[in-house]
Amino acid sequence: MFRKRICFLEAGLAKASFALPYRGGMIWCEHLDSLGEHTDEALDKLESDLLQFKKPSATSQLVVVLDETLVNQDLCNRLVDAFTAPDSHAQKLAFVGLDWAERRRLEKAMQGRSKSFTLRYFTDLEKAKEWLMPL
Repeated sequence: MFRKRICFLEAGLAKASFALPYRGGMIWCEHLDSLGEHTDEALDKLESDLLQFKKPSATSQLVVVLDETLVNQDLCNRLVDAFTAPDSHAQKLAFVGLDWAERRRLEKAMQGRSKSFTLRYFTDLEKAKEWLMPL
């Protein structure tokens, strides 16, 4: 059982976040999925990726994939901080893989925060990409 949990975590950490060319534009794919209850690792990965998607030349369309990752209050707060910060240039933001309780937690964390982006939740990554870059 312990070995399975380590392999699961390693698989999640091995997923790189990247800029994805899609329908003539670019989407930043922030992969924080498959980390289970390892919230600290998700926070570390998000922190290291912030440098990439906050560059002035980075795309303003972002998808955050959180399938099979526990989205607790700490992770919600950090995600909200990242996307509502003055240096964030996110215009469209899609979250993939949040359950109802996690969506509600994220919405509560955003209350009272100034946001300059449109936000939607999806269960399917392809549908999120289509919404971010319509034909």
